[in-house]
Amino acid sequence: MSDSTSASVTTGWADPPVVRVLNQPAGNPTTVEMHWCTAPDGAQWASVTFETVLAYRWSDFDLGDPRTDRDQFEFGLIRITESELVDQLLNGADRLDPAEWYGSSMARGDIRHYRIAFDDHGVYDIVCGGLHIAHAPEPPPR
Repeated sequence: MSDSTSASVTTGWADPPVVRVLNQPAGNPTTVEMHWCTAPDGAQWASVTFETVLAYRWSDFDLGDPRTDRDQFEFGLIRITESELVDQLLNGADRLDPAEWYGSSMARGDIRHYRIAFDDHGVYDIVCGGLHIAHAPEPPPR
């Protein structure tokens, strides 16, 4: 099951996003940042920063789609509330204990699975501890 995270985070007009993965040294959490134009005239931009990232993947629409939950999809940001990916991380053979990775600041219930898709580009699945959404009239600095 999925639910809309924010009706204002859509990708309908979007070109492929600019994506940055920030890996921190010494066991500190990874961050994934995305930004894209949300209006055809380039006058509005959206940014999403996924914090304390445990897993992420991108699937190109032209190369097939490995997701088993294909009904949980839209051109925008959604939260997957019953996530097979989170279940695999927490209960699979390698059993992730987030408190072991990130200290007592992260509990199992803090882990969320988000999905965001861009037309003619692909879909991102990100498992993380939280996110920050921003809108601006121009792209963020590089």
